[in-house]
Amino acid sequence: MIATYRRLPPEIEEEGKHDAWCYLDMHSDQGIDAGVEAVLDRLGTTPVTRLLFCSGLLHDQQIAPEKQLAELDSVPFHTAMQVNAYAPLRIVRKLLPRVPRNQPSAISAISARVGSISDNQLGGWYSYRMSKAALNMGCRTLSRELMRSHPHCIVSLYQPGTVATSLSAPFRRHLPASRVFGVERAAQDYLRVLDSLTPGDSGCFFDWSGQRVPF
Repeated sequence: MIATYRRLPPEIEEEGKHDAWCYLDMHSDQGIDAGVEAVLDRLGTTPVTRLLFCSGLLHDQQIAPEKQLAELDSVPFHTAMQVNAYAPLRIVRKLLPRVPRNQPSAISAISARVGSISDNQLGGWYSYRMSKAALNMGCRTLSRELMRSHPHCIVSLYQPGTVATSLSAPFRRHLPASRVFGVERAAQDYLRVLDSLTPGDSGCFFDWSGQRVPF
């Protein structure tokens, strides 16, 4: 397994276990391509049979989710689109030659229920909602293309629920503890749902319980 990072997790930094980690900056084509080249160097001749995207941008020091249209601005909007929607597809493009055509494989991206158009009842969060909806469409479109070239590849989208990470930290204060999942449990749920999918599920969106999420 090889994992990528923009900021190395402190526990990995402290232990000095860098062998399975590659730096990848999703904010530019140059950063993406350099990161993918580092991954390919580590892989050697090993094929890519499972490609998971756990990245996402909702807020940082310069970006906050919009509460109303008056807050919409082109810079955070384009940054969200770049990181959340475009970057995963560019990475797939670069790694697809290493995905076997005649063996089972999986490409999956963590999306968000707020990216569901039909489930949008509250509004707000324009950039994040629209970028995740774009990711959903991109993966759905990819699944249709790979049905022809990689018929054993399952492309899926995944909604992990509210996970105790820095992304959700400002927004989970009023949630009961039972609705906030630890990182380890979230990872286990993700792998469990992935392992339950079949080629007929390719192009679909699932939540942590294995139920389909509407687009």
